[in-house]
Amino acid sequence: MKFPKKSEKPLGQILVERGVISLEQLQLALASQEKEGGLIGEVIVKLGFAKEEEIAHCLSLQFGFPYLPLENYEISKEIVTLVPKNVAAHYCLVTLDKIGSTLTIAIANPLNVQAIEDLEDLTHCDIQIFVSTPSDIRNAIEKFY
Repeated sequence: MKFPKKSEKPLGQILVERGVISLEQLQLALASQEKEGGLIGEVIVKLGFAKEEEIAHCLSLQFGFPYLPLENYEISKEIVTLVPKNVAAHYCLVTLDKIGSTLTIAIANPLNVQAIEDLEDLTHCDIQIFVSTPSDIRNAIEKFY
C-alpha cells in the first residue's frame, strides 16, 4: 500500500481555511471530541457544522486520495463479494474494481491502516484507495450485498 503525499495540516485547519467551518466551530468540535471521542470529521458532521461530502473532500485534499461519490457508481457483484459484507461494514468500505492484483476500494477513513492490512491479507491484492462518505458507503453495502 502506498500512501500519497499528505498535507501536514490537521483536518480541522483545512476545514477552517476552506471556509467550511469557523474557528469557533472547530474549537467546539475539538472540545466535544475530547469529551466523547471519535474522529474529528465525524464529530463536526454530528454537530451539524459540515456535511459528510465536505469532510470527504477535505480528507482527500489532506491525504492525497481522490474523492469518489458513489451514488451513481455501478459496481459488479463479483467485485463486491471479494470482501465479505461484515468486513466491508466493519471498516466502512466497499470494493469498486479489480485490475490484475490491484483492488480499488472506497473507504470513509483512508488512514485506517488496520483495514487496509486486513484487506491485503484477505484478498492478496494491493489496495488502491478512494475516499467516500460513510453514508455513500453504507448505501452501497446495502445495495450491492
